[in-house]
Amino acid sequence: MDDRKKPVRLKLDIQDTDENLVLIGIVSSEPDYKLSLALNKKLNISLKLSNPIELTDRKGNISSFSRFADTSEMPEISYTLVSNRSGNDVLFKKMKKLDYIFSISHSYPILHAGNIIRNIREIEGVTAAFELDSKEFDYRLLQN
Repeated sequence: MDDRKKPVRLKLDIQDTDENLVLIGIVSSEPDYKLSLALNKKLNISLKLSNPIELTDRKGNISSFSRFADTSEMPEISYTLVSNRSGNDVLFKKMKKLDYIFSISHSYPILHAGNIIRNIREIEGVTAAFELDSKEFDYRLLQN
């Protein structure tokens, strides 16, 4: 019998449809904690270190990807910053040039990402920020 662990798929805690989800890819050389602090200041949110996303490969090696979540009392909107890199491993292989995925889940129908992306681009150390198509992006891997 094969004792290897099967890969674990993790999911964002999202009950809303894709229309209520904004995914932003971020390229930055800043460490995760510095970027989360800069996002907190620039967007007036409260990202805090959360449980990491841990994946086990077929050889039993565990990769841990940092995650910061807004734990504020506002249930109508949530923010999550996930590192796309862990050492030499990449969480989303198709998007290996991205350093971070920033997700915004909201309960009201329309949230335009343009202003948020402009603000993120103004953060020192951010090279690029752009909206990802949630229909092409398998964000379910981020779900818990």
